[in-house]
Amino acid sequence: MGSQAVWIKAKATLAQYLIEDVWLLQKQTGDKIPPWPWADTYPTATLTLPDQSPLYVLAGVSGRNLAFGPTLQQYTAQPGEHGNVVVYGHNDTHFKGLESLKPGQLIALENTIGERIFYRVSLTEVVNEMDTEWVTDNNEDILTLVTCYPFNSATVNGPQRYVVVSKRV
Repeated sequence: MGSQAVWIKAKATLAQYLIEDVWLLQKQTGDKIPPWPWADTYPTATLTLPDQSPLYVLAGVSGRNLAFGPTLQQYTAQPGEHGNVVVYGHNDTHFKGLESLKPGQLIALENTIGERIFYRVSLTEVVNEMDTEWVTDNNEDILTLVTCYPFNSATVNGPQRYVVVSKRV
């Protein structure tokens, strides 16, 4: 593993600890608090995949935010709201665990007011990056997790995405 890859993974891991502190403070105050002074984002949820520690989800999908944690797609449902909550993450850091998810497993999402919402995995699928029908609000309460595919590819930003769709229970 090259030094760049080590740096990316270290930054992704360290950022989650910094975000955790702000998440706890944010839940107490109700304020949207950036995890570091120059951040243009804030924690919006925690996401717990089976057999993993919680991941702190940041508001707004961007390359910069994705380096620090999974990100909530703007203009989709917010955690706890009716509709499709869409979260993106990198396949070599925070969303590496998506490749082992199977239909029937439970995923937990906690919003900023402490409500824990549970979703059951119903579908995993590889799609083309241009296929965005799974992002639209389909009038169901679902959680859609998206990452690049394949998981062990030497290239980044390829044309395929791995999508996990889970229905609220």
